Amino acid sequence: MRIFLTLFFFQMLFYIGAPAQPRIIKVEDLKKMIPDSGDTLYIINFWATWCVPCVQEMPHFLALHKEITEKKLKARVLLVSLDYAEDYESKLLPFFKKHGLPGSTYLLDEINANYFIPAIDPKWSGTLPTTLALKGWNEPRRLHEGQLDENGLRELAGLEPTTKSPGKTGH
Repeated sequence: MRIFLTLFFFQMLFYIGAPAQPRIIKVEDLKKMIPDSGDTLYIINFWATWCVPCVQEMPHFLALHKEITEKKLKARVLLVSLDYAEDYESKLLPFFKKHGLPGSTYLLDEINANYFIPAIDPKWSGTLPTTLALKGWNEPRRLHEGQLDENGLRELAGLEPTTKSPGKTGH
């Protein structure tokens, strides 16, 4: 019995001390994370580890997440990877750890783009990266397809720019 309790104790310590990992979700799970309306702004970035513009804009999302956390703003950054589920261990998890992505990182495990893309936003063509800013599924939303620079992301989030730059890239 002591051996069991000792093993259980160490397993719990390991579990509690383990860093968060990207959660695998379906589109319905994503829709449940965001209310129909509210006062919290959700900035949802759809990206993939194999998408060069996605990786290039990731530091801007990490900086925004840090600012939101430090200033306790009523906003959340959700990073939703469209990598293949079978690449979770070999690609997404190493990328997550290497870049220090926040716990609000998810893998969207959907294969039927004709279903999940319009379920997220009917105006979305499926381009990566794509960023959606909304306060609820029944609220007005801002959709940007293509890579964002720092100020383009801040503009989408309704924040003041930090530097003088063109803003948005992509289309």
